Amino acid sequence: MNKLSVTIITFNEEARIGKCLKSIQSIADEIIVVDSFSTDNTVVICKQYGARVIQREWTNFGDSKRFAVASASFDRILSLDADEVLSPELHQSILKVKEHWNVDAYTFNRLNFVGEKAIRHGVWYPDVKIRLFDRRKANWENKRVHESVAPETHDCKVSHLSGDLLHYSYKDIDDLRKSSKAKLYTGMYVKKKTIPKLLLLLKISFVFIQTYFLKLGFLDGKAGYEIAKFRVRYIQLKYSSVK
Repeated sequence: MNKLSVTIITFNEEARIGKCLKSIQSIADEIIVVDSFSTDNTVVICKQYGARVIQREWTNFGDSKRFAVASASFDRILSLDADEVLSPELHQSILKVKEHWNVDAYTFNRLNFVGEKAIRHGVWYPDVKIRLFDRRKANWENKRVHESVAPETHDCKVSHLSGDLLHYSYKDIDDLRKSSKAKLYTGMYVKKKTIPKLLLLLKISFVFIQTYFLKLGFLDGKAGYEIAKFRVRYIQLKYSSVK
């Protein structure tokens, strides 16, 4: 059976990291946690689950995740965030891959949550990600934000696994609103471009209709509406209009 290293980056994640670590206990041959000097009980909890904790000054998301991957003992990597949990079906899929590793990287769907409500429609699902990979063929992109795992060789073969990665990123609707607003105004997420006013109005209309109606975001209730609003506001900030 192939050995698997699970890598996670953390900072003050005591409320969420335990659930993540519990879901990987029977598949991880080692757990590497790169912690940015948490001031809560994150490190204590990680060590209780047998993780090797490396404390390192924060740089950015891509660099930190690449450092975690480089610190692993094994080439096969499962890279998670502290607020992500393997579903039972995905857990079984990864166990099978450990027995028969047939390609270089594996994708699976990520199911995002607002509180305990799963967001199954709109643009948030299936949210396909590569998180299980051979570090000799794929790795995290070295980006400050919007980082993702990508093939690093032309012959990297990718396959899809069944099961969801459960992403508990928001405590409730208010947390979703506050987090969305913070993302919009950080300046890291938006690059201003100028386009004709009519084109901007068409873009805004299309984004809302696509997110809320065509992709059935309205079925996710208040959360679906907030996600559609966030995408509209993003377009408004990304583009300025000219007559």
